[in-house]
Amino acid sequence: TEGKLIGGIQGSYEATITRFIPSDEPTIPWVQFYIGKSIIQTKAGDFLFATDAGTFDTVNGYLTALLTITGGTGGYEGASGYLYVFGKANLATGIVEGDYKGEICSQGSPTPKAYGTTKAAPGKHNNLSTTWGKIKTKH
Repeated sequence: TEGKLIGGIQGSYEATITRFIPSDEPTIPWVQFYIGKSIIQTKAGDFLFATDAGTFDTVNGYLTALLTITGGTGGYEGASGYLYVFGKANLATGIVEGDYKGEICSQGSPTPKAYGTTKAAPGKHNNLSTTWGKIKTKH
């Protein structure tokens, strides 16, 4: 899946699902769980890497995902945090549209590369950026 992010983080988005896990719940057999990896490249050229865990409704197209940030480059070197993605896939076209929100802590430059509301974070990270925006992808 490839697409773009607009809003707090602006750039390209690429996700790969590495495993689908069927629902064992008989009342919702069309819901699938999945694990995957995401790469975000910002307009500034920095990268964010994430491990994904999500759900997908194979009948209606609804999806949710928790992207756990596992690192990055440039201003996102050593980054951690999360992005929560929720939206809907058009099952006929493969286009997914939705929203994201989350927080990203970075050790990189003192000026965060993520856009949004920024506040100081305790501990080893220099920056905590709260971010939100839109996502659009195509399978």
